[in-house]
Amino acid sequence: MSQDALVHTTASTTWKEMWEQRKRWASKCIAYQPKQIVFLSTIFLYYASILVSLLLGIFNPILFYWGLSGWLCKTLSDWTVMKTGSQRFRIPLKFTWFLSAAVLHIPLILGAVIAGSLFGFSWKGQQVKSQIPE
Repeated sequence: MSQDALVHTTASTTWKEMWEQRKRWASKCIAYQPKQIVFLSTIFLYYASILVSLLLGIFNPILFYWGLSGWLCKTLSDWTVMKTGSQRFRIPLKFTWFLSAAVLHIPLILGAVIAGSLFGFSWKGQQVKSQIPE
């Protein structure tokens, strides 16, 4: 929680840049240590279960409520972490922006992990192929 640990970076200027950046970050998950892979896989499955429950909730309201409660738990946890960090580092945090990002976060993460791990990504003008061993 040191101010010296705060890293400033330039934000992506387009949706495509952001998507490629997320795919690049997510594609590295297959190179982690086994314990990290298990931990990240658990999070991936949790996110996938939320999304699937919400989508299947169109046909079964109970599934929708399960998905919604999972999303609320995730979102409230994220809000707590973000709010604490924003106060600690004196960075403004707007709830409306946070909520917009929270709606997009799960599909974006799931898509980036799948796309980045299986199909690679574009970085600095080059196409980088998947790192999955054949």
